[in-house]
Amino acid sequence: MPSMGVILKNHNKSVLETEGQEEAVRQCNCRDKPNCPLQGHCLTTSSIYQADVLTEDGGSHTYFGLAERDFKARWSNHRRSFGTEKCESETELSKLVWELGSRSIQCGIEWRAVAGCGSCRPGS
Repeated sequence: MPSMGVILKNHNKSVLETEGQEEAVRQCNCRDKPNCPLQGHCLTTSSIYQADVLTEDGGSHTYFGLAERDFKARWSNHRRSFGTEKCESETELSKLVWELGSRSIQCGIEWRAVAGCGSCRPGS
């Protein structure tokens, strides 16, 4: 059995070797990486994002949003609001998608991150 000094020496060595090395932060967990809504950065937190709604008749609309948690959770909520009638008024984006659908206009949405932002706490 090693002495306490050897144990401490080995522990300190391993701590010092890993100090300064940043742990890799997972940025995407999409199964289909080429179709990630934010080009491989869907797990980005506290971000401002842009959705460009492109219609089949050549029209376009722009929507800006804020994702406090990771973008993918916000994106999932948007997708739910596009397909669930009781959620059609949750955001201005879902209102637009439902309004276009009521006029039988097909549309696609392109997503992109615009900026990062700090977390907001009540009273700060």
